[in-house]
Amino acid sequence: MISPVVVQPAITIPPIFQKKIWQWSPQPRMIQFAIHRELRTVSLIANEAGLPSLLEQVSFQETELRLLIALLVYWPAYCPFEELYASFYANSQDEAARTAARQHLKRARETDQWRQEVGPIRNALSRTRKKIKAFTSASYVFDIISVFDEGYLLEVRTREEKGSPQ
Repeated sequence: MISPVVVQPAITIPPIFQKKIWQWSPQPRMIQFAIHRELRTVSLIANEAGLPSLLEQVSFQETELRLLIALLVYWPAYCPFEELYASFYANSQDEAARTAARQHLKRARETDQWRQEVGPIRNALSRTRKKIKAFTSASYVFDIISVFDEGYLLEVRTREEKGSPQ
């Protein structure tokens, strides 16, 4: 078994991760996530008639929250495994962590250790997926889907879009 790569945190942390409370919203801004990093809570807030309204709030484990933030940063594109690996193990979003994760995962593929290396990430994403589905509202459906052998994608769609469950 290949041991996980230990990457030292970057000296400069991107501003997006320095905030105690981080906000994210798909377009249009009818809803938004408010992520409280210290409390590890994610709140879904709707903007109804110009007033914020709390629709749902869920607590996450630290690793689940790291993975969710990585998915949000990459949205609407998929988040590659190297980014998820760096977020999960190194709690870092910098280039050095991504490079180390890319090299480590490449070795894991070459030595048939891929499943063992990404297994804990997949388990955490499975838990995150269950929690993110709690944010499904009257207007939006949220899900985390696999992009075969590439990474994962946060799916955000309106209920009116084709294929949305009612």
